[in-house]
Amino acid sequence: MKRLIILLALWATPALAQNFQADSKISVASEIMTTSSNVTTTVKATAGTFYGLEAGNVGTSTLFIKLYNAAAAVCGVGTPQARYVLPAVLSGANLQVVVPNGVAYSNGISVCIVKGITDGDATAPNALSGMLNILYK
Repeated sequence: MKRLIILLALWATPALAQNFQADSKISVASEIMTTSSNVTTTVKATAGTFYGLEAGNVGTSTLFIKLYNAAAAVCGVGTPQARYVLPAVLSGANLQVVVPNGVAYSNGISVCIVKGITDGDATAPNALSGMLNILYK
């Protein structure tokens, strides 16, 4: 059953990106993989628009995706503009979020993946337990 869930998650994940790639104005920041540190990834260093994400978790810990309205953010510092829960593989390994009209990020788009939901939590995930694609312009 576990293999079936992972297979279904991997099969469904590319569909969202393919739909958005049809619009040449939408970019996909792909293959953001978790490491054993809480590094923030700058998706776009200038103002942009967030259109969605697709994420997978093959680990045993629930992960939290935090999006910051910043050119460069630090995990656990400041208030995220949005948070998304990425359940552990036993709960469901795939997450897709679509925002058809987009959400404006006036300072830039940065993302951090951690194990804690609170603003100040910067607990690092296990290496290679999660992956994330961000759809933005």
